[in-house]
Amino acid sequence: PKRYNGPLNYKDLANNPDAIMNLLENMNNLTMEQVMAFQSQIDAKSVPPFPANKAKKTLARVLKCTKLEEVQLVDSKQILSWCREDFYMESICESGVIDVHRHILKLCEEYAERRIVENIKTKIPNNYSKIREYTFYCIADVFLNENNIERIDITELYPVIIAFIFQDGPIYNGFPMDWDAMNYAIKSLGEMVRCLVVQNKPDQLHDIIGDEDLLNVIRNNIRDDPISTPIGIKVASALCTLRFVLTLLVSSPCGPRRLLE
Repeated sequence: PKRYNGPLNYKDLANNPDAIMNLLENMNNLTMEQVMAFQSQIDAKSVPPFPANKAKKTLARVLKCTKLEEVQLVDSKQILSWCREDFYMESICESGVIDVHRHILKLCEEYAERRIVENIKTKIPNNYSKIREYTFYCIADVFLNENNIERIDITELYPVIIAFIFQDGPIYNGFPMDWDAMNYAIKSLGEMVRCLVVQNKPDQLHDIIGDEDLLNVIRNNIRDDPISTPIGIKVASALCTLRFVLTLLVSSPCGPRRLLE
């Protein structure tokens, strides 16, 4: 195969979606020397200590918000950056980010209800949609960490995610889920399934895998359409929905049967 001559260092790849996609498309053209050199960069990458004080202030600022309009997109992006970083996933959860996620989703629901009650017809600001989308993305990411999966109580979180997938109450008419948000919500629910399996909570697990209406909604959203990641890369939506399918498959002895049904 033709040798890959594109960028292979963090400086050139950072915040450069086109360069990253070029690298991914040429993975088969990398030589062993290039792979080993890139691995050396990864091993040598230094991650600064988790900014505990900054995180505490940021999370507290969001928790003080009483309306979605008060939540700043810059804070949402900052929380997203901590949740996406492997070395920070545990620390940000220890700082209380799950409560913040649940709070933001509550504000989203209240915003939807307020639009209906007050008969607001203006266009929903893009920032509000992004904040909700980032919240689902964060939830999906932090539960990729094994320690988070084992120790975080999600009893009050997964029902909220289910409500948004159903677009219950005022959500559908007041603040409907766009395509990106729906896919990240389904992916995050897949991580909830995995979490409940690890924590050995069969009754709560049944709330998800035993709900035929929920599974039908998810099935109807399994499509191969493009969605945008927070860093701007277009990926197949099936990467999110099939994550739920995979966790369903391995969730319990009845998983394969539920999948077939």
